[in-house]
Amino acid sequence: MAVLLVLAAVGAGAEVWARHQTESVIAASLADADADADADSHVTVHGFPVPVLLQLARGQLDDITITAPAAGFDGMRLEDLSVHAEGVSTTSPSTVRNFTTTALLPTEEIRAKVEPVVGQQVELSIRDGLLRIGSELPGLNLALAFEVSVIPDGLRLDPVAVGLGDEAIPVDALPFGIGDWVGPIVVPVALQDGLVLDAVEIEPEGARITVSGRDVVMDESLLGATEG
Repeated sequence: MAVLLVLAAVGAGAEVWARHQTESVIAASLADADADADADSHVTVHGFPVPVLLQLARGQLDDITITAPAAGFDGMRLEDLSVHAEGVSTTSPSTVRNFTTTALLPTEEIRAKVEPVVGQQVELSIRDGLLRIGSELPGLNLALAFEVSVIPDGLRLDPVAVGLGDEAIPVDALPFGIGDWVGPIVVPVALQDGLVLDAVEIEPEGARITVSGRDVVMDESLLGATEG
């Protein structure tokens, strides 16, 4: 009985060590691959129901979660990042069977993407769940309020109101058919192959986006993969 207890303790210790080492390797790889990655990022490799040692032996990690206060992602700086990856291969190139991430795209990042589309510098803010894009004109503070939705190639900004100072006039209530002159703005969001932009929700600090994918080929440095 004592021998069995010792063997069980050794096995449990090996499992804890393997999980800790794997999490450390992934965290270090994230830091090396992304200059914007926050040092407070946290990696969890789940070892239930299949132990991590067995997952490593068969070359695939079943379930990984990653959280980070900030990180770079396909040319964007994201905040409050949460990643869930299932079926992650440990060989190169690394592939992920199922991938989902949610993160906050800050207003400054949105502005950086909107300005090339509209061809000028703009003021960008969020109020009452709407994205407000404005510019300062002599003696006039003019802004357009937009609802934001997902389209296949990025984000669509549909104008719903014109702001004049502290007042807002619905676009369809503008006189002389002026509202017909105001069209939607399409902001392209280019993601790597296999990833799609699923959802967007406007929050006070920016846009909460959800990105997902299946059978995604990841940068090998992201998971510290080795040749296999």
